[in-house]
Amino acid sequence: MLIPRLSAPEIIASVLDRLPLPKIDGSVPAVRQQIQVSTTFSALQIMISSFDKCRLMVDAKLPQAKEGRIMHSDWQDVYHDVLTNKEREFAEEAVDQFWTDLPSVMESVWSAYGDLHGLEKLENNSSRYPHSDEFVASIGRSFFSELQDAVNVGFLNKFDNGSPIQYYVAFLLGAGPAESREAFIARAAVPMIVKAFEEFLSALVRNDLLVNSEERLGDLPPIPIEVVRAYSGESEDLERWAIDRRVEDFASGGPVEWADLFLQWGGIDIREAESDWISLQEVVARSGLYGRSSGRADVDYLGSIPNVVRSGIKVGQVIQSDSLYVHSMVLCLERIAVIVALKWAYRVRPFQISDFPQLIDRIVKLEKQGDWAGAARVAQTALDCFASETDESSMVRANLWYCKQEINATDLATTHAIKEWDVRGSNFFALTKALLLDDHKEATRLLGEMLKGPNQVRERRHLRSAPLVQRAMSRSQPIRTMLTDGGGGKERAQRRREHRSIPQSRSAQR
Repeated sequence: MLIPRLSAPEIIASVLDRLPLPKIDGSVPAVRQQIQVSTTFSALQIMISSFDKCRLMVDAKLPQAKEGRIMHSDWQDVYHDVLTNKEREFAEEAVDQFWTDLPSVMESVWSAYGDLHGLEKLENNSSRYPHSDEFVASIGRSFFSELQDAVNVGFLNKFDNGSPIQYYVAFLLGAGPAESREAFIARAAVPMIVKAFEEFLSALVRNDLLVNSEERLGDLPPIPIEVVRAYSGESEDLERWAIDRRVEDFASGGPVEWADLFLQWGGIDIREAESDWISLQEVVARSGLYGRSSGRADVDYLGSIPNVVRSGIKVGQVIQSDSLYVHSMVLCLERIAVIVALKWAYRVRPFQISDFPQLIDRIVKLEKQGDWAGAARVAQTALDCFASETDESSMVRANLWYCKQEINATDLATTHAIKEWDVRGSNFFALTKALLLDDHKEATRLLGEMLKGPNQVRERRHLRSAPLVQRAMSRSQPIRTMLTDGGGGKERAQRRREHRSIPQSRSAQR
């Protein structure tokens, strides 16, 4: 039986109403420290989980990743056996070309229609304030329906009438251009990622208000009688209700207020990385814009974004988002959040890898996205916060060195530190050191020792996924051969055995 994989927050939420929750005593120093550190990184993990879900949502959109083609649909399933791959590719390419050619086709059709009915030529209205969507749609129904029908029918008539390929083309046309489908999903994702980031910052503020209530909370806001009755007047419940109202006020303040509070309470400057600060202000403003309008730039939006972003944007202009924008904003907000969490917790005590076991994985994810500078900032912050030298801190430092090499920020001190790195007792660290020094001969020797035994196929796959190893494979033919062809038929056979060992659903077994 296949068991659905749930994230940690979902697992806890499923039994939260039955958990014996302990009373929080912020007066005990050890309890205070544990609460602050634990809740900080729990909030970070919840935010990252939301970000990963947004990534999946954008990447699993209706069109497939390759050239915006539709892959997963009922129509695809219906005609999977009816249409050949070549026929489907032909239909998809034809529809892509249709959307590319449509503006010029419509203009020529309008010209012929206008000459026949004495209508004026199409005008360039880019300098005028745009009409509303519903007005444009109304105009379209009144004047263009006949032309649109003519264009659509003319295109569909290129395919055999009633044939499966014609129905497939009709479905593709109805789904619209790939860009509009992508923009629709991306627009839905923007408020999600901003809300997840807001909730992360709010969790840190709530945590601080909870354990430092005497210093931070001040006078409580008025508590409605309905709240008192609902919670039987329990002081701890009412205090948490009041703290939530204070946190809501903080979240509604926007990036400037967030930055001021974190600088005042924790000495953490969210504005430190200028490019991230600019992106944060813009994505929050864009999320607000999507929440109150159809996505057309208004005065509030333009007044909330930095001048460097505002240049060239006019009131009424549609602010479009796509998957690239969503991915770049997720990277930006994750960078800020991880650094803030590390520094926020460090005020209480030094960092331990058990606080946030995903640290190295998130650094590597940034590297895989080509965000070398961001990965380097996260790695350096973590090293500044580590409690002591451990294998994990050595791995973080190795990633920092690697990122510096990729952005040409390596100095003599860094090179000397790599050469002096004591890697005795660990083939993995020895391999990492050899790859950092581009010592491919030593790396090949170490790989020969590591890729032995029954787990060599799995180890080979694991090594190939590392960005540093991928760089070495691009520079060294022997390393590339060992990690790709080294297994040969044995690796393929091992993959088949592993696949057969995975439990299948009943439908798959049938």
